[in-house]
Amino acid sequence: MHLSAAAAAAIVLMAGSAFATPAAVPAKVILGDVLSEAESAAVEAKLAAAGVTADDTSSVFSAGDADAEGALGKRSYLGTCNECSMQTVNGQIALQCHCLPKSGARKWSTLPLNRCLVNRNGQLAWLADGGFQGSCEGYLFQDFRYFQSRCLNNAKVRNWSYQKDLEERIHNYNGILGCDVPI
Repeated sequence: MHLSAAAAAAIVLMAGSAFATPAAVPAKVILGDVLSEAESAAVEAKLAAAGVTADDTSSVFSAGDADAEGALGKRSYLGTCNECSMQTVNGQIALQCHCLPKSGARKWSTLPLNRCLVNRNGQLAWLADGGFQGSCEGYLFQDFRYFQSRCLNNAKVRNWSYQKDLEERIHNYNGILGCDVPI
């Protein structure tokens, strides 16, 4: 199943819902895409050719996490997805994982980080449709959760941003990666 742009459009949830951000700031859940069977097979072949197995990439499903939050089934991506990596998809840096829905088989999901992060004076911050890649280049991805990029600050100097913990705001929503970020 491949989501259309309209289907992947964000679900707006206002403060006071189960997904409200800590300071009661309006939040938006932005869902990624599910890869087609052909795209999934290509990813698996690429990983197998590189000698990467599910055990090498991320943690496994935790039964205690199964019904964590609400109708969307918000769960930790680290606890319910494996084979996570950063990929360039249509020119955008994207988190790609093999995620477990509430029921059924795992599915590949991709979330472009431009949908979730913005560059604020050389540092990455959470913001819906932030488009950080407009002023940042390159990246480091560590321990399947920490992300950095080389971003321009107000003085037009490009430095590595502080590490951003993707687990803070990126979750598995019933097999689809998504981020709940301020709007």
